[in-house]
Parts: sequence; structure tokens; C-alpha cells
Amino acid sequence: MMEELFSWVLERKDYEKLQLNDYFYSRPEIIVPVKTIMKDLDWSRYRVLSTYELLSNDIKQLEPTAKHAFNYDDELKAVVVDHDVRLDRQMLQRRYLDASIVWQYLGEVVDESIASLEDFAQRHLTSIPVVRAAKQIVDEHLAQLNLRISKDNRVIGSETTIRSFYFGIVRSVKGLLMISATSDRFDQQVDQIFRKVTQKLSGRMRQTNILKLKLTISIWFLRIRKNNFATAEDVTYVFDDKNPIDEDDFHQAILDVVAELIENENMRKVEARFLTAAIYATGVVPGNHARVFDEETQQVLKGMNDSLKQSYQEFFKVALTTTQAGELDDMLFATHLSVLFFPYARFVARKNHQIKVDSLPVQSIFAEFAMQRIISDHGLPLKVAEAGLFNDYLVNFTYLIPTELLPVVNVVFDFADNHGMAKLLYQRIGNIQGVNINICDYLSDQTDIYVSDQILTWNQEVPAFLWNELPSDYAFSQFLKRVVEITRDQL
Repeated sequence: MMEELFSWVLERKDYEKLQLNDYFYSRPEIIVPVKTIMKDLDWSRYRVLSTYELLSNDIKQLEPTAKHAFNYDDELKAVVVDHDVRLDRQMLQRRYLDASIVWQYLGEVVDESIASLEDFAQRHLTSIPVVRAAKQIVDEHLAQLNLRISKDNRVIGSETTIRSFYFGIVRSVKGLLMISATSDRFDQQVDQIFRKVTQKLSGRMRQTNILKLKLTISIWFLRIRKNNFATAEDVTYVFDDKNPIDEDDFHQAILDVVAELIENENMRKVEARFLTAAIYATGVVPGNHARVFDEETQQVLKGMNDSLKQSYQEFFKVALTTTQAGELDDMLFATHLSVLFFPYARFVARKNHQIKVDSLPVQSIFAEFAMQRIISDHGLPLKVAEAGLFNDYLVNFTYLIPTELLPVVNVVFDFADNHGMAKLLYQRIGNIQGVNINICDYLSDQTDIYVSDQILTWNQEVPAFLWNELPSDYAFSQFLKRVVEITRDQL
């Protein structure tokens, strides 16, 4: 599995600052002891404190008048986190990417805009040895995808793999690469293609989908304008010839766009197929559109959905309802299409697997079970499945799995005075996804937790949460943590 993008693109210290920033925001606590940070990140005390100082200085430079989100308390030997203050992570990320020679090289090499290492070094105010080192880092990571950097600074290998990998990069950073050759003219051309494509999409597009679609078009256009075309051997999927495509069809709209850019008819057809499938794989076109593909592709996609349905029945001893099965097909169409035809688009994503497993134990175990079934039934490589399937399976099945199939956690609510608060907490708990909480009025042998404004029992085996006022986010997170632990124990 390729390392997470920022770990090799950024300078080490910048990557660690970004890690620490994300760590603070991922935790519910207000006070985070240095010892806890040391244990969780496996860092020395010096590394924690020095990185904290560097991060604090960077944030002050970016937002000099803003309230500080993190403050070190020497008496507590801890960092105090103000969760009401949110720094724009993209701003911090952009600062570190702009300072990375590896990032600059990664962007320019795909655009084939590097005349020489000397020219690149001069333009970026650095030395040739530094650029050579950056090239070597990029080359080593691309080699994991059977790609390489040529002597004249071009990416060599499967064109679909190159695009798939760069789709993943722009998706991860949520913005286009640092490409020196891009200009107002390039942006205008991308906007023109975007407008023509979206004319065939019904409904108003969300801002996130607009960005995702523009980035996909940008990478595609970036490559074809330098005559880097996909081949028929790479683009094996076709669209169903038995159902002629009319002028209103989405694929026809793509064909019309591509016809204005590529003269060769065979290349035009291949690129139109590629771009149509790439857009479907982003998920910006909602629903299941497997029917527009050839019969072979349809059968593969159907087979993957059937494997998931069988996994569900084996695991939970009950079949998906017709409604659930339909939702599943719609929600995972783009995921499965991406894994099949653009498998490297997820290789650069950040991984937070352990937190997901800890907070959603039943769903995580099932997602792993279903993923292994897909690997076995359809021969997907493990690294492709882990990068492209696990998270989507976890999220979508957390939504689909009915609460009654999860282990029951019996929670007694009994307040002497704060009856209004009890009702608010009841509503809040009722909206929690991924656990099965049964709220009871009376203590019994089946009670797992009780919540009250006074002690109800001296039985230490029944965890108590004593709240005389609305709990803080941290206090409520501790309650949820205990619910999850009981759920996991009951497995």
C-alpha cells in the first residue's frame, strides 16, 4: 500500500505539524496531556513540544488576530484545546504544500512542463541536488504503480493508471496541483468543458460535486492536450451497443465534447468512454448507471452487489429488504466502478482505520467481512480493496444496518429534578447512528449503564454517568465510548 500522500510529499516537520493539528481536532477532550500525545503518536516529549511550538507559530502567522485553538499549560503538562475555534485546515495544508519541492515536481511532471532540472531549480529558487532528490522520491512512489519518471521528466506507463493516481491526488488535497503551465486560458477551457458536460446532468449540483467534477476534467484535459491518450487496451469497458445512444444521453454529450478536442475517431471514442466512466466513478451523477455499460461490465457490477447481499445475509442471518438492496446498488455504484477501472484513485487517501473500528465495532467487522468476500469472489488485489472499499462499506452499511440487528445496550434514565434535560438527552441519543441503545425507566439485572443526577445504586459493575447539567461534548463522548465498549463486549 502506498504511504499516505502528505507523508512523502511534505517536508518531515511540516507533515508532523499537520499530523498534530489533525490529532487535536480529532479528539473530544479539552485537556490533552503531553503523555497521552506521546503514547498515541509514538513521539518523544521533545518531539511533541517542539512540533507544537512550530505549529503554533505557523497558525499565528496565518491568522495573527484570531483566537488560538491550542494552548500549552505548563502546570498541567497538557495542551488545552478550544473546540470552538476552527482553523481552515486547507490553508495550513496549502502553506506546507507550497513549500514542498516534491509537490511542485509532482505537479509539473504530469503536465510535462519541466524543460530541465536546472530550469526547474532556477524557477523554484532551489538547488539541482534538491530537485534530483525530489525526483527520486516521486519516482520511487510511482514505481509502486508500475510508473516511472523518464530522463526528460515525463511520467511513463499506463495512461489510465497515471490519471487514476492523479485523480486521487486532487481528490485528497481538494484542489488542483501546483502546475506552472496552467493559466487563465487553461481554466477557461476547463470551464467550457464543464458547462457542456453539466448541461446533460439534471438538477442543481452541490458545490462539492462541482469541485470534484472540475478537478476530474482538469486532469483529463491536462493529459490529452499534451497528446497523452488512453488506449483501447486500457479502456476495456464500452457502452451498450444494443441500446443506441440518442442525443440526450450523457455519454453522447461527452462524445460531442471530445469531438471538438480530438480529431482521430478511434482515439475520440476511447477518450469519450474513459471520461464518461471517470465522471460516473466520482459519484457526481447520483444513482446506479450500470445499465449504460456493456453486458460484461454490468455482470461484474451486479456480481459485486450480489456478493455484498450474500455477505449481509450470512453475517446478520437476515436478507436485505428490497428497499435496502436498491439503496445499496445506488450508493455503491460509483465505489465499485472506481475500484474496477480507476483503482489507484484512493491510494493517497488518509487512513484512520483504527478509530473507525473502535467507534463502530459491529459495522467495522462486517465491512471487513464483506470486503474479504469481494476479494475472494472477484479477485481484487487486497491493497486495492482496502484503499477503495473498506471506508465506503463501513459508512454505507452503518446507514443501512437496522438498529435492531445490533447488540442492545440498556441505559436507565432517571432524573430527580432535571426532567427537561432528560428529554433533551433522550432526543440526542435517539439520533446516534451505529449503536442500539434501549432507554429504560428502572434499574434491573439487564441494566448496562445508568444516567442520573444522583447515585441510584452502589453496584460498581453498573457504570454511572451523573449529570446535574447538560453534559459537555467531552462528557457525552465518554458516555458514547462506554456504550461502544459494551457493544463490542457483547459481540
